[in-house]
This record gives sequence, C-alpha cells and structure tokens, in this order.
Amino acid sequence: MAGNTSTTMTEPKRPTGYEVGYGKPPADHRFRKGQSGNPRGRPRGHSAPLGRRDLLDAFTQAAREPITITKDGRTIRTTQIEALAHQLTRKAMQGDMKAAKLLFDNIKALAPKTEPDGMSHEEWLDVLDDSPKDPPSIEVRFVSPGDVLLEPAGT
Repeated sequence: MAGNTSTTMTEPKRPTGYEVGYGKPPADHRFRKGQSGNPRGRPRGHSAPLGRRDLLDAFTQAAREPITITKDGRTIRTTQIEALAHQLTRKAMQGDMKAAKLLFDNIKALAPKTEPDGMSHEEWLDVLDDSPKDPPSIEVRFVSPGDVLLEPAGT
C-alpha cells in the first residue's frame, strides 16, 4: 500500500482531555467565535405572544379606526365600533333575538349601577310610576268611656 500516505485523513484538532458526549459536541461542530445562539431564531423587535392586556389594547385600537358606511343613502364616516353598534341595534330591531339579547346584555354590563344623581334605575321607575300609592293604613276606633279598662297601678 504505497498510496496510504496521500489518502490518509487528518484528525480534527481537539483539545486533549476533552470528552465528547451529551451536551459536549465535538469542537468542529460548536458555534464559531463571535457567533452566538440560533442565527435564524426570533428576529429583533418581535415580542413574546400577546398577553390579555395587549390583546385588549389591540382590539380597542382596531375598533377606533375610521370606516366609511352608507346610512339612509348617505355616506358617513364613523368608527368601526360605532358601525358595529348601529348594525347590532338594527338587527335587534328587525327581530333577531340573539342580537337583542347581546345588545341588552352589553347595555346592562356597561351601564353604571346608579345614575349620576344617586338614584338607581328601579328608583327612577318608582318616581315616574303614575299609579297612586296606598298610604299607610290608619285604623280609627271610637270607644266609650266604659269600654276603657284601667290597669291596676301595681303592675
């Protein structure tokens, strides 16, 4: 075998005493100097998945964006959330019971518990009610002097 000298493979240079195994890749398979982590990993500026507050802010921002709609034959400019409220109210008025329930549930959830003057909705209904209220009952009895029993002073 005269050609062995030209075809022999050279061993990669490894530090002496270095053990290759789990968590210890060979030196020629490790990241190069100056290169760290996954080069095709998450790009800069991208954040973690949206949290609950971030999602609420995103929905609020999207709902406030302007939109052009046609109402009664006229083109008007409004926000998307106002257009959605108009559409939900219109569907409820046309007899869509799911839309009506959703509309009333949202009004109930968003309405203040008491009015600014401190009276609740039920109290206002009582004030505005036209039916006469029954006054507290008063019982009047006429008695003769002989009907009155005098109690003994010792009791």
